[in-house]
Amino acid sequence: MAKKTTTQPTLPASNFDGGLLGLIGTSLLALLALILWAAVAAGIVIGGHFLTPTVMEFVSGLQMDTNVLEIVITVAFYAWYVIVGLIAFIPLSCGLAATTTITTRWTARHTVIGGKRLRFTGKAVQLFGNCVKWLFLTIITLGIYGLWVPIKYKKWEVKHTVFEDANGVAAQTPAYPLPQTPSYTVAQPQYPAQNGYPMPIVLPPVYPPYAPTYPPVPPCGYNQNKQ
Repeated sequence: MAKKTTTQPTLPASNFDGGLLGLIGTSLLALLALILWAAVAAGIVIGGHFLTPTVMEFVSGLQMDTNVLEIVITVAFYAWYVIVGLIAFIPLSCGLAATTTITTRWTARHTVIGGKRLRFTGKAVQLFGNCVKWLFLTIITLGIYGLWVPIKYKKWEVKHTVFEDANGVAAQTPAYPLPQTPSYTVAQPQYPAQNGYPMPIVLPPVYPPYAPTYPPVPPCGYNQNKQ
């Protein structure tokens, strides 16, 4: 008796073909972008520090009570540094967004899943806008929203990661298509034909389910009292 052999289906290739030199070059490019934006942020902080005496001199020149003026100067001092820090946060966030998108794009370009190469379509501007929104929500919730920031970032990354098509262009269709709803066709009734024409269908008569219990209606103009 011959032994029955079963063949295992071959799985599609899934690998990562990125090299060490490419990783080093991408990391250096991301680091350079971060350094440039960090230098801009540092320049804003240093410039704000040198402008602090000018701002305090302007506040000190206000005409008001001495005790109130001391409180205003203290509040203005800390508020000035908060404003400078928020302005410096903008280029620093741009550097972090550029660094993240550069490394993520390189990783996706060298990743093959199911025989299809990935493509990351996210932009640094989009990530920067999300960072500003996440920071604002974290501040107004006293840090509670910060627990969900890594999940929000991962959702954004997966949303902008698609498969490439045969021409190396990012596919617009989802990686896993949704199941299609089966279509049903209604069978048309077959009527008996006679001499090439369909015969008319004669329906059986419909009888009432019960006999009427009310008296019959007399004809029009009939007087029951008339003998």
